[in-house]
Amino acid sequence: MEKQLSLFSTDDLDSKELKPEDKEKNTQASYSAWGWLFQITAAIVMGLKYRKNLTEIKVEGKTEDIELYFKNKKPIYVQAKSTGKSIEDTSNATQHCTAALNTLINTSNIKKNNYSQLIYISNFLNPLKLTDEVWRALWKPNKDELLVQNYANDIPKEGKDYLNERADEAKNQLKKGGYLSTDYYFDWNKVSVATLIFSRKNEENLEDNIKECAALNKLVDEILERDTNVLRDNIEAELYRRYGNNATNFKLTIKKNEICSLFIYKIVQGAPETYLEKNIPIFEQADVETYAKGFIDEQSQNIEVINKILADFYEFDASKYNNEDEKLNAFIDQEGEDKQLKSYFPMDEKDEEIQKGCLKYLTYKILYKQRVIKNTREEFSI
Repeated sequence: MEKQLSLFSTDDLDSKELKPEDKEKNTQASYSAWGWLFQITAAIVMGLKYRKNLTEIKVEGKTEDIELYFKNKKPIYVQAKSTGKSIEDTSNATQHCTAALNTLINTSNIKKNNYSQLIYISNFLNPLKLTDEVWRALWKPNKDELLVQNYANDIPKEGKDYLNERADEAKNQLKKGGYLSTDYYFDWNKVSVATLIFSRKNEENLEDNIKECAALNKLVDEILERDTNVLRDNIEAELYRRYGNNATNFKLTIKKNEICSLFIYKIVQGAPETYLEKNIPIFEQADVETYAKGFIDEQSQNIEVINKILADFYEFDASKYNNEDEKLNAFIDQEGEDKQLKSYFPMDEKDEEIQKGCLKYLTYKILYKQRVIKNTREEFSI
């Protein structure tokens, strides 16, 4: 992550450029390292929050910081702003809110009516600088949840007035910059403000802050049914890597199936080593384990192998076997010889026995976790 973060500048605010062809702004931003980490975190949290109907998500999209696409509604466009100071400190909240609305108004002009929501997300506890009384009664977010408040239905008058003032200032900025400043397509009914509590507790190593995002931890735990904290940490680390890589390639999005596959492969990877220890010759175990780990890392976005093994298992004729152990062992032996499955495993310098052992080892781990795999698919509506 640090290597990825270092690719970006340390400016606190967006670096905007004109788009001469239509006088709309290029909204791809230059971020501080902390702002970049917050954007990735917000994207992961929102992708998991809206996972049921999500089809794909883009980090650092052509139009906005985060873009979510759905099968049954128009996209959600999200502008992320964060403070590296105390999240209770609102000294730069107005500046950030104005900058966010500046970009969201611009997005509304680019997309016309083709959006379901425009969201400004930050880690400020009080992003609209509400009075303490109003904030405690109508805003105060929980540490382990993403709070999303709609302008029309949830935000108090004091907050609406603040947003209206910020929008007016944002339009003035757009006009002065020579950009489209109309709010004709900016539908306040579709505008929301969100708070994701994520504090900068470690100044030297930003990666150490990741585990502190309680909302992300809770969402992953919900999907895993609280399997283990180690598994959660492994999944979150892989999500950060995957989303961070996506943000550097403007042409690619992350499909929901890929996110689900990532969860499933990490779940499979966490299955016990029982089969390896009892059924693979001891002098082959290290090679088989290394080979399997490499395969899982390479295939973490491809669910075809897992799908095939489970489909084969459900169709397997168990009538001639006396008990479940015999059925299981016969099935594992069958998969170890399956030509289609072998095609997914490049031989390189490995001999056929190592390849066969790897297939049998992975088949056992997949069957061991089949209930969790089924539940994970249901969580993502796949």
